[in-house]
Amino acid sequence: MINYMAKFIRDNRGVILTSFAVVLPLVMAATGMAVDLSRAYLVKKRLSQSVDAAALAVAGSSGTTAQLEDKMGAYVTRNFDDSRFATLRRLDLVPSDKEIKIEAEARSDNYFMPLFGIDYIDIYVEATVRKELRGIETVLVMDNTGSMGANNNIDTLKTAAEDFVNIMFDRAPDPNVIKIGLVPYSTSVNVGRYGLGQNPNGSQYGDGTPFVDNPNNIGYTTSYNHDTRWMGCVIEDDSISTTEHEGPWNMYRYCRDANDNTIRYCASNQNYGYANYRPNHICPSATVTPLTSDQNYLLDQIDTMVANGNTLGEYGMVWGWRLISPEFPFTEGAGYNDQIWRKAVIMMTDGDNTMSRYSAYGVYTDHNVRTTQQNERFEAVCEKMKDEGIIVYTIVFTSGINSTTKGYYRRCASDDTKYYDAPAQSDLVEAFQAISRELSNLYLKQ
Repeated sequence: MINYMAKFIRDNRGVILTSFAVVLPLVMAATGMAVDLSRAYLVKKRLSQSVDAAALAVAGSSGTTAQLEDKMGAYVTRNFDDSRFATLRRLDLVPSDKEIKIEAEARSDNYFMPLFGIDYIDIYVEATVRKELRGIETVLVMDNTGSMGANNNIDTLKTAAEDFVNIMFDRAPDPNVIKIGLVPYSTSVNVGRYGLGQNPNGSQYGDGTPFVDNPNNIGYTTSYNHDTRWMGCVIEDDSISTTEHEGPWNMYRYCRDANDNTIRYCASNQNYGYANYRPNHICPSATVTPLTSDQNYLLDQIDTMVANGNTLGEYGMVWGWRLISPEFPFTEGAGYNDQIWRKAVIMMTDGDNTMSRYSAYGVYTDHNVRTTQQNERFEAVCEKMKDEGIIVYTIVFTSGINSTTKGYYRRCASDDTKYYDAPAQSDLVEAFQAISRELSNLYLKQ
């Protein structure tokens, strides 16, 4: 009997099976936990991606809180489709002036861990998008023609432009990342003292190189009426394409020879007496403002705009390009290949292009530029600007603009979403506000 007992004690057959039977529940539990945790990880990843996309979409949109919440829900629902494994339990929008925050919670149902009393895993994610401008150069090309005087439309334009400037700077973490230029235009463009190589206060601009010819040393004035001096408007040889920037440009001298006070009649019928007008007749009184980060100065310059003259949209547009270009005659623009700065031009008009008896091309009878050529030049300028990577927005204001002009402006914009038809004053203000919001550069906080 003793020998049998000793053999039984020494016999180890079946030990592995017994050990496996003891360990098997632990192995199954670990495997089950791994499966449930992996599924929860995938749910969190999918939810996080959905919330990130929703935050970017909402931050780039405008509307009431309810409208933004609807957009948020639509994005998350479309991108988060894990109903088999998880339930979205909470989705909250936390908006502010500077950022958009979205918080979301989901519950991932477990398959194996309920054996251990753990029926689900709660998952929380959040995304915050800061609405921030970084390196934006923008030029506002604004119609200052006589028709803008009707119904105080010029005052509405001032309000819209000032809103744009304020929104841009209010959203910027540093004013130095914003540069804005202004081009008021009508029958010509007023380059002011910059054309003489001077700042508005008479100090040297840049290296002091003039880009306006003045062989007769005609004096400069800021007075519109009763003065024979030059007020800053320029004319361009009609044989030169408006896509060129070399200059120099001649002085605008209404019904007179370029750079001179020699009187000429603007039509064959001398009884019209056009030469009795002063040399600065229908020259826009507001001058261009090169790209600057001085918010208050921009607001002051916008306030100087006056409705006067006829519509040469192509001429306003080319000077908008000249302001934002890194090339001569203005020097404030960053290089086209600069990765820090984006460039945008906003072109606004309230009427069709019109050729008058004297304009930025000189005396009407001395050139062959008519409305058709104006429109063709406008389209050429737009295409060249877009080729350089400049984002182009266009706005047609009031309902008096014909379909042909609207077609040119629609094609000029970088895409259809950047073309605005603003028939009413409130539409003009809203268009400038919408563009300022769109120009915001968005990024996810780390």
